[in-house]
Order: sequence, then structure tokens, then C-alpha cells
Amino acid sequence: MRQVRDFMELRGWRPVRMQRTIVPGQFSTCEPGTADFLFLYYLDKGGVPAGSLCLWVELKRPKARMQCRCLENRGTRKRCTACDQKAWRERERARGAMVWTDVADIQKFIGEYERTFGFLHSGDRSRGQLDLLAGV
Repeated sequence: MRQVRDFMELRGWRPVRMQRTIVPGQFSTCEPGTADFLFLYYLDKGGVPAGSLCLWVELKRPKARMQCRCLENRGTRKRCTACDQKAWRERERARGAMVWTDVADIQKFIGEYERTFGFLHSGDRSRGQLDLLAGV
């Protein structure tokens, strides 16, 4: 978690840690299945805010595998975390969100980052193709 967060912060992304909290009978925060982090990259055009990029990231321990617990939870108030996460990802992606899942290897993460967001850190102004997006 720290490696991914530090990597993203060094590249100008703002990490927002997401955490589901439930106090029975009182309140709950976040949605069931929400990813671990929302990373925001703020765009600007000549010092004027012009929007942001966002990336949801679900972290996993190496070799960790989530298993459906729907059958075990039947008849209880417990939720199946694996199914909640899958449904949440599908909803967000249907809305147009970028959601990276099962991030357990920092080297693979860095490779995917460079392929997807490398343009942010190239060119004379270190913004690259973002100038094309700023006017939209």
C-alpha cells in the first residue's frame, strides 16, 4: 500500500484512502465493495483549474485470493466482500471509471502506470497530451 501511494504522490497524484465503516443502527460510510484508494490528478491550464483525472485502485496482498462467501453468509446479515467488490467495480466501470484491481506487485503497477499515464510526465511542460484534454 505504501509503495503504491508513495509512487503516485511523487508523480503528483492526490491519494484518498477509502474505507468502509459501519456502525449498526447509526450510520455507514462508503459503498460496499469500494476500492482501497482513489487517486486524483488535478489538471490546470495556465494556472486555472481545468478538471482532474481519477484512478481507483484495489490493493491485494501477494497471492491473496478473495472467495465468494455468499453460501456461508446465507441467513445472516453478513455481506460477501468478494461479490460486493466485483459488483462495485462493474458499476464504476459502466459509469466510465478506470478501476485497477488486485494490485499486489509494485513493478507490474509501475509498468501499467507508464503505459497508461506516462504522457503526463513527458514533454517540455511535463504535461504532454493533457493540453489536448484541457480545452474539452
